[in-house]
Amino acid sequence: MRPAVITAIVAASIIIGPSFAFGQSASVDVSVQAGATASSSATASTTRPGLPKLGPAIKNIASTTREAVGNRVGAIGERIEQHKQAIAERKATLELRVEGAKASARAKFNERIQQSVDALVDKLIAATNRLSDTADRLETHIDRLASEGKDMTLATELMVEARANITVATEKAAAASAALDAALAATSPKTEMAKVRTALQEAQAAIRTAHQDLKEVITAIRAAASASATTETSVN
Repeated sequence: MRPAVITAIVAASIIIGPSFAFGQSASVDVSVQAGATASSSATASTTRPGLPKLGPAIKNIASTTREAVGNRVGAIGERIEQHKQAIAERKATLELRVEGAKASARAKFNERIQQSVDALVDKLIAATNRLSDTADRLETHIDRLASEGKDMTLATELMVEARANITVATEKAAAASAALDAALAATSPKTEMAKVRTALQEAQAAIRTAHQDLKEVITAIRAAASASATTETSVN
């Protein structure tokens, strides 16, 4: 080979060699970079988290909301039950107070009624005793006038009737007292008080009758004494 040709080939080799090496290096770098980019993309796509799914989140929110609402409803229900219990306790306390007040009122009512009716019965008994005392004095007066010769027939007959009615009045007063005792011993004194009122009215009526009888006796005694005095004056 000719020296000139050899020299040309060597020079071309010197020029082309670095260019080829540079091109090859650049190609390798581009390939590496592309691979790195692809790898990075793959890694990023692998490691980057995706968007959260809405279904589970909504379910969690709904579950939490239901739990919160359930807790609130439970708390409200508990407060309602506590309120009901407090009302029931207050009602029971009030009922006890009312029953106590009723018992006290019944006791006071029975005491007042007993005192009132006892006083009335005592008055009736005292009235029958006064009637008996009056009858005793009138009988003594009748006997004295009869011993003086005065006609005491009518006065004596009226006195017998008056004595019978005084006995009836005394028995009626005792019956009223017994009715009062029975009423106070009964479970429902108010119901039995009607019997007491009836017994008292009967005793009062019997006392008025006996009192009227004694007035008629007195009238008869005066009439007989007056008639006797007129007769004596006429004879004289």
